[in-house]
Amino acid sequence: MSTRHPATRNGLRRAARWIGLLAVLLPGCIVVRTQPSARVFAGSADRPGPASTPEGSSRLPWPERFGAPPDGLQGVIVPLDWPYEAWNGVRLGREHHLRTGATEYEDASVLARHFDVDGGFQFQPEGPGSMIFLLDPRYRGPDAAPLPRPKPTDPSHVFKFVSGTPVERGIGPEAVQIERTWMTFSDPLPAGDQEARGIIVVVPGMLGTPKPIIDTMVGIFRARGWSVLRLLSHPSRFTEHATFEVDTADLTGTVARISDTLTGRAAEAAYAVEAGLDHVLGLRPELGELPTVLLGMSGGAMISPVIHARAPERFDAAVLIAGGSHFLSISVGSNYSRWVDAIAFDWEPDDPDTLGVPTDLALTALEIKYLDRARLDSYWLAPLMRDMPVLMLHGSKDKAVPAARGDELWRQLGRPERWVMPVGHEVLFLGLPLQAGRIESWITDQLSPPPQEPAS
Repeated sequence: MSTRHPATRNGLRRAARWIGLLAVLLPGCIVVRTQPSARVFAGSADRPGPASTPEGSSRLPWPERFGAPPDGLQGVIVPLDWPYEAWNGVRLGREHHLRTGATEYEDASVLARHFDVDGGFQFQPEGPGSMIFLLDPRYRGPDAAPLPRPKPTDPSHVFKFVSGTPVERGIGPEAVQIERTWMTFSDPLPAGDQEARGIIVVVPGMLGTPKPIIDTMVGIFRARGWSVLRLLSHPSRFTEHATFEVDTADLTGTVARISDTLTGRAAEAAYAVEAGLDHVLGLRPELGELPTVLLGMSGGAMISPVIHARAPERFDAAVLIAGGSHFLSISVGSNYSRWVDAIAFDWEPDDPDTLGVPTDLALTALEIKYLDRARLDSYWLAPLMRDMPVLMLHGSKDKAVPAARGDELWRQLGRPERWVMPVGHEVLFLGLPLQAGRIESWITDQLSPPPQEPAS
């Protein structure tokens, strides 16, 4: 029985030449690096952070959400009746504000009802640059086509996590920015023929990429007996466009805004995974006694230490593929920064002579001050993962998540096992289907109990 999701076929055909070449090259290129890279960021020497102490996780500055109790879930899960193939990911344009519709009103109402919020409030849907999921137009309206027939490879459940962030304003009703994270849960394949071995939580790259590769890997994991909780993308506002004015003579306010924005976006992903796992265990309580593995890809690997730090006791192992630490440095240095267009800087807006271009010294100062404040950055939270098995996959020529930031994350994780390949970001991911079985075998080996010595 094929374990490949039907949606992967076209994408993999387009990548066939690359895959064929990688099948020859990659097995001979993989090494386990055991020595640190010589490239060290100026502000990232190994130094203790708030997560370095046993009680550090509980003292982290988790941002508050609308209506949420301090120690509880920060939003609500909304089950979706439509099948996985009926949803399309849509990136809002640079000037595109989402029009408030019936779905947004219902999501805001569900959130208010869930937290017993009394009184009126105003809410704002996602803004420019956000990533949302909409029903395919073919299945809407009076002339809607029949929904796709369920297939054995389809996810078992589709749902979303809805939360809200209060907006500071003057006189008037409270204002809230709502945010959504779409997820799927899949039982093992073939459905009903084998018991689950545990849950793999898959956090994709930015904007849900690379979707065909992820579809294929999820199919392989399910065929080997794993249930999969998958984020279809990061939370909707993760890539919402934000511009920061930078006055190099006074960086304090700018650094606070940058830190709160970047780490707040990572925290939202942690809230979504936390609620998603609770929802899954409500659907499949038997999974509560089985291992849970966190698998992050690219942007998902960058924020995996934040997801883990929200509830460290829930995870038994992690696989981080093409990740890195120091969110600001990655955002500035990535060759994807123009494409993602999530943040921008207006350097010295009152000084026309700068032309909006920072000096190396000014940029370094900003990055160092950011790291000192950003206590929810993966740089600080990676040490919390040192007590469990971690595997990193790393492209030594990566420019999307600069390789130096991957080296930095590896050091902060305590130099765990790492498979290093002399390739860039794209080629690393094109070769992932060839590595999926090996990754799953690594997970199984790490979670298997050690063999018992025979009694004498």
